Amino acid sequence: MCNFEIEVLMGLESGAASKICANRSGCPDLSKTETYPCDAFGRYLKIRRTSDVDNVGFQLCEVEVFAKLNVALLRPTFQSSVGQSCGPTLAVDGNAASSMEDGGSCSATNTDAKSWWAVDLEVVYNIREVSVTQRDQNVENLAHFIVAVTDVSPSDTSPAVLGASQYSVCATQENAIPVSETKTFVCGSTDIFGRYVFILSTGSNTKLVLCEFEVFVAPGPPGDIVVSARSSSSLAVEWDGPSVRVKEYNVILEGDSNAPPAQIIKDSKRRATFNSLSAGTEYTVRVVTLGGDQQSVSSENKFYTTPETAENITVSARSPSSLSMEWSAPSGGVKGYNITLDGDVSAYTSEARDENITKATFNGLSAGTEYTVRVVTLSGDQQSETAENKFYTTPGKVENIVASARSLSSLTVVWGAPSGGVNGYTVTLEGNDGAHPAEVRDEKTTKATFNSLSAGTEYNVRVVTLSGDQQSETTENKFYTKPGKVENIVVSARSPSSLTFGWNAPSSGVKGYTVTLEGDDGAHPAEERDNSTRTATFNGLSAGTEYTVRVVTLSGDQQSANVENKFYTKPGMVENIVVPARSPSSLTFGWDAPSGGVKGYTVTLEGADGAHPAEARVESARTATFNDLSAGTEYTVRVVTLSGDQESETAGNKFYTKSGKVENIVVSVRSSSSLTFGWNAPSSGAKGYAITLEGDGGAHPAEERDNSTTTATFNGLSAGTEYTVRVVTLSGDQRNETVENKFYTNPYPAQNLNVLVSTVSSLILTWDAPDVGGLTKYRVTLKSDNTVKTQTPDKDTTTVVFIGLTAGTEYTAGLVTLSGDQQSAKVEDVVYTIPNTARNLTLTNQTLDSLTVKWDAPEVGGLTGYNVTLAGDSTFQTQTAGNDKTVTFTGLKAGAEYIVGVAAVSGNQRSTAVEGKFYTRITLRTPRGACISWNPHHHKSEYRDTLADTSTKDYKEMAAKVEFEVRLAYSRSAVNGHIVAVTNIVFSQGSVKVDYKLELDTVFFPNSQGSVKVDYKLELDTVFFPNSQGSVKVDYKLELDTVSTTEALKKEMVEYVDGHSGFVSELQINPNSITYDGKRTSTNDMPPWLIVALPVFGCLGIIVFLALLVGLASRRRKLREDRDESPRHGRWSRGEHMLWHQDDPPQRQKTLIGGRGLGVYNDGYTRAFGCEKVIFRLTPSICNVHTLGDI
Repeated sequence: MCNFEIEVLMGLESGAASKICANRSGCPDLSKTETYPCDAFGRYLKIRRTSDVDNVGFQLCEVEVFAKLNVALLRPTFQSSVGQSCGPTLAVDGNAASSMEDGGSCSATNTDAKSWWAVDLEVVYNIREVSVTQRDQNVENLAHFIVAVTDVSPSDTSPAVLGASQYSVCATQENAIPVSETKTFVCGSTDIFGRYVFILSTGSNTKLVLCEFEVFVAPGPPGDIVVSARSSSSLAVEWDGPSVRVKEYNVILEGDSNAPPAQIIKDSKRRATFNSLSAGTEYTVRVVTLGGDQQSVSSENKFYTTPETAENITVSARSPSSLSMEWSAPSGGVKGYNITLDGDVSAYTSEARDENITKATFNGLSAGTEYTVRVVTLSGDQQSETAENKFYTTPGKVENIVASARSLSSLTVVWGAPSGGVNGYTVTLEGNDGAHPAEVRDEKTTKATFNSLSAGTEYNVRVVTLSGDQQSETTENKFYTKPGKVENIVVSARSPSSLTFGWNAPSSGVKGYTVTLEGDDGAHPAEERDNSTRTATFNGLSAGTEYTVRVVTLSGDQQSANVENKFYTKPGMVENIVVPARSPSSLTFGWDAPSGGVKGYTVTLEGADGAHPAEARVESARTATFNDLSAGTEYTVRVVTLSGDQESETAGNKFYTKSGKVENIVVSVRSSSSLTFGWNAPSSGAKGYAITLEGDGGAHPAEERDNSTTTATFNGLSAGTEYTVRVVTLSGDQRNETVENKFYTNPYPAQNLNVLVSTVSSLILTWDAPDVGGLTKYRVTLKSDNTVKTQTPDKDTTTVVFIGLTAGTEYTAGLVTLSGDQQSAKVEDVVYTIPNTARNLTLTNQTLDSLTVKWDAPEVGGLTGYNVTLAGDSTFQTQTAGNDKTVTFTGLKAGAEYIVGVAAVSGNQRSTAVEGKFYTRITLRTPRGACISWNPHHHKSEYRDTLADTSTKDYKEMAAKVEFEVRLAYSRSAVNGHIVAVTNIVFSQGSVKVDYKLELDTVFFPNSQGSVKVDYKLELDTVFFPNSQGSVKVDYKLELDTVSTTEALKKEMVEYVDGHSGFVSELQINPNSITYDGKRTSTNDMPPWLIVALPVFGCLGIIVFLALLVGLASRRRKLREDRDESPRHGRWSRGEHMLWHQDDPPQRQKTLIGGRGLGVYNDGYTRAFGCEKVIFRLTPSICNVHTLGDI
């Protein structure tokens, strides 16, 4: 490998830009790496010979290329606009040529408000330098700009609108870069990280041209540092290189004073080893990537060297359950220790994190067990090799040494093995006769026998546990050999409750005696005697009982074998001799056995008729019967107890034979609190009677009578209660058989019988139970003329239900309290079922102040009358009615709505009411006119003069200037009859023509005959309003024709009142009545549709209303003319298309309003809407300032 040159090229194709980087003459040394500096830009590197040598090839072991990395090369780009077809990628194509001829290699924008260009590095870098190449002319297109770094993509947000906090400025350029020059900007001393780098013009309306844009970044930091090997004096570390290959790394180790100098490591190696370090010490390793004159940020990690092993583990203290260890600390760093103990089935762990603590104690261990202790030195996350040693805990001492067998000359002892480990035992025996040879036993043997011992001698036994090199504390106990036994036990004295014994002493070895006595009644407390006393007495024994006496010789805690004998105490006398059965000719005796033992009895009987043969009984039979005795005779019985070879003293008593019993106990008188009884006396042998009464939870005091009285009365008893009466015949001290019978006292009656619920077909009755006394049930009856129903509820029920009854019927309810065969007095009450509802409620007559209604009786069931109510208009009336089924209510208000309800009545019950709504007739009220008034406003002389002087002035022109408003108050209570339907009303005022068609939809109003159907249709808008039957829907539609002004309904009018002019300010019209076809109607309230229509449409309603007045007045006049009646006041006369007043002078009888005229009449029959306070004030010359008349 000699004589070569190194060339850097942009491409492999012919003509690609290139540069010779280095030229080597001669040959490099063998196995040596040479480095050649180079200042070239390109993508490919070529090595070729500079001398011709045939048939000699290259031999290269490694070629490494280290570059200053342009990370913008061929990356995605953006710019504010594309000028001259020069896109943004031309600035990162690796061609720094500054000419733009023939397409060139420079990017360009148009003249933009803020020109910019940006590159996406695709990953985040630490930006160190940026190089910008100027074109060969027009240098002003690369001047006044900033170079900045951001994480915001230009494809999302233009750099021109980024806020200052969204990017970091790398460089600022004010002047233009010279022609074809490449300028490099260093991005300052602080690191700038980002993905996008952009150049932004700081001027306005500029063009931006870039021939090349290069971004150079700091070398990437190395990857994670890890330890590949370590010991107590060395560390070997490795790491991963950055994504871009670098030349070398600077590796630094910091720690204690033994830290070695830094090392320079080639990229191909990426590992370093540091030796001669301190054990158990923390070191910091830092690795920095080197690239030319740049270096990366450092990567670092911390590692510990392995600590040294602890030494000299010893036991400082031990017990059966614990071990305390100590050890010597190792050299080097120590942060603590991990100590483990392994032994039986458990592993113990103790951590001593303080490096100054070199001891540990383990508790809860097993006695006599070998344990292995291990100590590991800790330093950071490292630990040393394990140091260990083995130790035994102290074995446990044996427990509970006992003698399992002994005799006069031997002892066998056993003991319980201790917990933990055991290898064997040492057993020794020592007594008054000296020490005996020690016995050694293995771990499985826990007993030892010593022979040839002295009788009755105390010996001390000692046992020691062995385990490994350890032995336990000594456990010891003392034992005696057995003594001899007594002979010839005899009884020297006895009674029913005591025995006295004596015996002969054994030949030798006696310290005392224990004497025990045991019989059927159990063991008696032992008696102890010293060796000089050979008798014992036991008291408190059971009579006639066999006892076993035992005498034991005592020596220390030992005793001899038992010597025993058996003896009886004397038996006791029987007690409580009674006669459980007797008759006139026999007596059967019984008695209580005496305490103690009994083997049998001897029974004898003796009376006035002589002695009877003795009866012998065994112990289980404590009765004896003697027959063929004399009735009513006194006899003496004697009983002797037998037990073993002993018998008791004699026990005796005297008894009578029986006489007869009473018969036929009956009640002669009873009440709620007393009973009187009587009975028949027996045929013979009665000396008297004992009478008892029991019941109500207790017994009443017994009554006694002599043989001449056979009745008894008991007072203060409980009502309705069953009592048992017993009568016994008395003869001597004897009571004959009991004769009994049962009777009830009379119960108290129930209280407060009443009806809880009544329906048309059922009754629920309820009552209160009697306050005191007993009962067993009730009997409830319900009776009518032809029906009787009965129920018998139990005593806890105080309510019954009777169903299937007849509506409106009277029933008699009866209630009796029952107790046994007795009953109380009957409680009765009269009750009623609810009647059925009346039917077909109708109105038969109505006036202005009265209503008459009738109805039909219910279809089925009975009743006693009717209850009729009327409610409405703050009025409420009630009446009753009988079979005529009609009532009249008077004193009512005319035209008011009332609700009438009729309820059928039966006794105290009433049915659901049948209801109906009815109206009184409407009162005819005389209407009182209309009122139009105004306040003076201002003068208009031209109108006044014109009307005063020119009789030919067309009044319609003046009427066209009328201005007024209508306020209408009208509330409806009832309407009878019809309202005239008015159609095609035309009201012309000057040039204003309004056509209305008034047709109201169907509405129902009630009258005395039902409901009247009235057809209405007002074609305005849809409005809902309420009436007495709910809500009525009225459809309205407004049709306007030829309206020439926006305020068509406001008209100004000039009139003369006392020589002044003014404006109409108020029109109040309150209709009261409506009449059609001679039928008089009256309304206190206006129909709801009229209330709604007028306020809604304002002045439009005025015109509608006036049109109605015109039409209705015409109709009214026609009716008056038909009747030939005269008006009460001055009137408006109707002419052909003329409206005039009859009192006007002829010159005033002008055509005022075209169309139909208005006629005003009052003949008792109203023809049009009536009005309250209708006064139309005109000038004196027109209507003499008076009311037009009743409308």
